[in-house]
Amino acid sequence: MKKINFNKKIVVGILLVLSLVVCTACGKTKDTENADTKSETINIAGYEVSEGELMMRATLRLLSGQLYYSDVVSDEASVKQSVINEIIDTKVVYDKAIAENMEFTESDEEVKQKLISSFKSYVPQDYFDAYGITDETIEKVFTEDCYTDKYENDLRNALGKELTEDYKNRMSDKNFVTVYRILFPTIEVDENDEPATDANGSYIQLSEEAKLEQKAKAEQAKVELENGESYEAVVEKYGIEAYSLQQDGYIGMFGDALDAELETMEIGQSSSVYSSELGYYVLVLLTENDESVKEGYAYTLAVEYLDAKYNTIKNEWFAELASDSDAVTDSMWQDFSILDMATELNKRGLMQ
Repeated sequence: MKKINFNKKIVVGILLVLSLVVCTACGKTKDTENADTKSETINIAGYEVSEGELMMRATLRLLSGQLYYSDVVSDEASVKQSVINEIIDTKVVYDKAIAENMEFTESDEEVKQKLISSFKSYVPQDYFDAYGITDETIEKVFTEDCYTDKYENDLRNALGKELTEDYKNRMSDKNFVTVYRILFPTIEVDENDEPATDANGSYIQLSEEAKLEQKAKAEQAKVELENGESYEAVVEKYGIEAYSLQQDGYIGMFGDALDAELETMEIGQSSSVYSSELGYYVLVLLTENDESVKEGYAYTLAVEYLDAKYNTIKNEWFAELASDSDAVTDSMWQDFSILDMATELNKRGLMQ
């Protein structure tokens, strides 16, 4: 069985700018767990956050690679609120990681320290001094972020594997196959061999005479396949490589007539000629009862529903917070201009 990885990294701030590998597990040290840069703190959703940490979080948000300077200019309030939302999200998940004694290694700590070093070399010290961001604050924030990343990645990975197995069990009675679809198009194609469309978005059809010619070619190709010609040779002979492709699926999804025919086919045999909105086609059966195809199909479904599953769990964590927990009324934060911070970073050439 192939290894399945559902890791979904939450890249933190400057890491996108530096194009570094985000740590997948970072250690928590005793010295940084309770580090605060100033005596004054702000209560955010029940968490006491120092002014220095708040400035650090705002800096990372601006350097996340997800914002442009123009975004801050046009909607400063929304950007400020996104900082608060990220703080709450990180704190809640970090608490979960600590409560469950999440494993971390010395090598993870080394990676974190490298990221911190890169961050500090990217942002000048006088900027940190101006906003009250100390080394202890930087250490604290990166520790929480690395813990959060690893915990979420591990959880998503576990959920993904669980969903994959569930879908595999649901489809245990289905015959998964690989087929090669040989297509003779009855529509016009553009310079990239993609279906051409008119002003209304509809496919541009070939003339009726041209369609009959394509049908005749498809029927001739079917004869050649039955006579032992390989499907590779057939598509090359007719110059239709760009329109033909290998497909995975299961019997029951191809349409009644074709499904019934596939049930009777053996590996290497070809189907009758069928038509679709794209043209005339023939299927060649390459594999059947294919466990790797089933696993891939289950994996695709799992990925599709993974976010919903994960968000359901995450919402349960946040259900205990007050409905207005993301509202910060502290005067320091109300008076703080994240636009001024963004302007400073932009002047230094640090913000996109």
